[in-house]
Amino acid sequence: MIARSSLGRARWVISLGVGMLWLSMPGGDALANSCEQSAAPPVVSVRAEINPASYDFTRGIAQLSADGNSVAPRHLPEFKYTLGTTAMASNPQWETTFSTRTRSDGTLCWKVERLQITVKVHTKVYIATEAVKGSCLWTETMKHEAKHVKIDQTIFPRLADTIRPSIVRKIARTHFAQNQAQAERDADKLMRTAIEGAIESFLRKRNKTQLSIDTAEEYSYISHVCGNAEVAAAVTRAGLR
Repeated sequence: MIARSSLGRARWVISLGVGMLWLSMPGGDALANSCEQSAAPPVVSVRAEINPASYDFTRGIAQLSADGNSVAPRHLPEFKYTLGTTAMASNPQWETTFSTRTRSDGTLCWKVERLQITVKVHTKVYIATEAVKGSCLWTETMKHEAKHVKIDQTIFPRLADTIRPSIVRKIARTHFAQNQAQAERDADKLMRTAIEGAIESFLRKRNKTQLSIDTAEEYSYISHVCGNAEVAAAVTRAGLR
């Protein structure tokens, strides 16, 4: 059985490509009371495909500043508005092989035998529309976001090894299902939950690392170089003054 689906997330773009193969195994009474059994762990491989950064210039300061999911140093007294930010965009594609055993009462036990995941990942950079292209404010904001892109380039190669153990733990056991249709629904949910959860955990670590360069000095630098007047003019164009 082959299934295809996609899912979108604000600030973290993720779509899931799904492939499933079911193998029917000999049944028996050994599993009459429970599907729990000792079995070899699934074979799981994860590969990260790192792509170049993409840029979005369609959002304004007000929209970027109000987005609570964006990575910004809101704990700093100097922080007032977001002129630019970055997000991790990921697109996991996966193929899974499952085995099933029919029990004496006609119900099923199923487990994951093999899982192959490829995660396409890149940095998405957002620059506020009020930062006019070519201006000092635009240039310095781009320079700052480039530092975040550089950090992602060191973080993303670790994605595969970071998320794999969590996924293996979540999919290792044998599961019960009333029938094949339930098994397929439950398997789809299990894969989504395992993959999404592992990537979300990686994302939290990524965001924490990114915040390490958003210091008070870094935020003061743009005003120092471009002048308070240029920053204030951008904020006024955003309707925030």
